[in-house]
Amino acid sequence: MTAHTVRLSLAIVIITALILTISPKVIGVGIQSSAIDNILNLIPPEAEYEFEIQQQSLQSGWFESESSLELIYTPIGADTITLVFDLEIDHGPVLMTHKGPRLGLAYASITPHIRNEVFELAIADFPFELPPVSMDLMAGFDQSLLIGIEIAPVDYSGENGELNFGGVNGSFTSASDQSAEFIMTMDQLQANESSARFSFDMSGLEISTQTERVSDILAPSNARFSIPSFESSSPFPISVEDFSSNTSLSKAENDDLNFRQSINIEKIASDLPVNSFNWELEFQQLDPQVIALYYDLLAQLQLELANNSNTTTPAVNQIGRELAVLAAQNPLTIKNYLHTDAYGGEHRAQLEVNWQGLPDLDNIARMDINEAIAALAFDIDITLDLQAVMSSPAAQLLDSYVQQGFLQLDNGRILVKASLKEGVLIINGEESKISF
Repeated sequence: MTAHTVRLSLAIVIITALILTISPKVIGVGIQSSAIDNILNLIPPEAEYEFEIQQQSLQSGWFESESSLELIYTPIGADTITLVFDLEIDHGPVLMTHKGPRLGLAYASITPHIRNEVFELAIADFPFELPPVSMDLMAGFDQSLLIGIEIAPVDYSGENGELNFGGVNGSFTSASDQSAEFIMTMDQLQANESSARFSFDMSGLEISTQTERVSDILAPSNARFSIPSFESSSPFPISVEDFSSNTSLSKAENDDLNFRQSINIEKIASDLPVNSFNWELEFQQLDPQVIALYYDLLAQLQLELANNSNTTTPAVNQIGRELAVLAAQNPLTIKNYLHTDAYGGEHRAQLEVNWQGLPDLDNIARMDINEAIAALAFDIDITLDLQAVMSSPAAQLLDSYVQQGFLQLDNGRILVKASLKEGVLIINGEESKISF
């Protein structure tokens, strides 16, 4: 090896050592404000008025820092909730995480606390201590964030009853482009009170959400919530299997929004006559400006509540009028679907509402009712199991509605078909003109 190569290798080692030694201090200088800014940037502007982050303390070292932050959340019409986070921060580029060495900007072990009077009163009478909650945060060089949370299990048995809680694991991941994913799973939760006034068993729970931009509430996103099984013996006996809820928000080519939500329960056993349930709701052609005005209205109402105002201000009234006009001007389609097994029979109902909009309307008080009717169209299609309806409290009304033409009977089914288009209402083939 030549002397030149030796000197070059030695220089590389020295430079690397200097970088690894100096970088933690450089990173530590700005890590606190950078972390707060990155978290605040994840909050949508429409919800910023509900959140505030305050730094309570900071002790910065060369390789590590300690800090305490307060996240103050003030939801509309509810008491303020204060979350206190005590952070022990490792400065990058080499980080010692609970999963071993990693490269990144910073890594923090977090101990959270809740300050809320209602919450403190609620847990004051618990016969056991709340399980410890641990969190960690990994900040990447590319402004990505990974937040993990873990709630320890609880196994309690005493004179007041029993509680078996399997614990919670969750993670939140945000990329540099603010696309994000949240996943949370909870293991079995089983509880019963000795007096038999309260008893249930939930096999588990899972929540997952994804969004293309976490700071934009109107960005394409989806969410799922599921419970494999739930059973309660008291105070209301019920058993549910395969409960799930799905929500999605997507954008059309013209930037209008499409919102869809569904709730599905595969099997229900209880004193209620419903054995299964499936419901779907869809909004199409939602104008983003309508949603933006709606959140402006919420923000103004929040300010009035904070000021203990008993009357609405001109600003609230103005936003309310603008919101009503904009909603009336723009088209909207609503689809609703219901499928259920009740009283031992299968039932289905479909509703589609099409609002064509009144683009020339500039004052909601001057809306012409006949123009509004002409702009409205809907279709209703309902089919019910005849034998099941005859076993229900609605049986006594069946003959009357059939004679009036509101219901039709066909091969063991009860049928209802209705539509409205261009001011003409059709119910089971019978037309009538609607005008005022």
